[in-house]
Amino acid sequence: MGASEWQILLHVAIPATTPYMFTGIRLAMGTSYMAIIGAEMMAASEGVGFLIWNSRLFFRTDWIFVGLISLGLMGFITDRIVGWIGRKVLYRYGVVGSTPAPNRR
Repeated sequence: MGASEWQILLHVAIPATTPYMFTGIRLAMGTSYMAIIGAEMMAASEGVGFLIWNSRLFFRTDWIFVGLISLGLMGFITDRIVGWIGRKVLYRYGVVGSTPAPNRR
C-alpha cells in the first residue's frame, strides 16, 4: 500500500505486539524475583533471600515467614504497578485488563 518499512514497523508491528510485550513483562517479573532471591540465598550477605536462608539455618521459622510475606508483598505490588501501566498504555489499543474493549458503534 506504499508504506515504508519504518512506517510498517511504527504503525503496524509495534502496536500489534504491545499487548504481548506487557504479558511478557508480567511473566518475567516472577522469574526475575526467583533469580534474585536464589542468588541472595547463595552468595549475598543481606537481602530477603539471605534472611530466609539464614533463618533456615538457625531454625527461626518466624523470620522465614517474615521473608516470605515480604517477598509476596513485593511481587504483588510490582505486578499491580506493571498492570496499571499496562492498562494505561494498552487502552489505546482497545485492551482493557485481560479482556478486549467492547465495540462502540
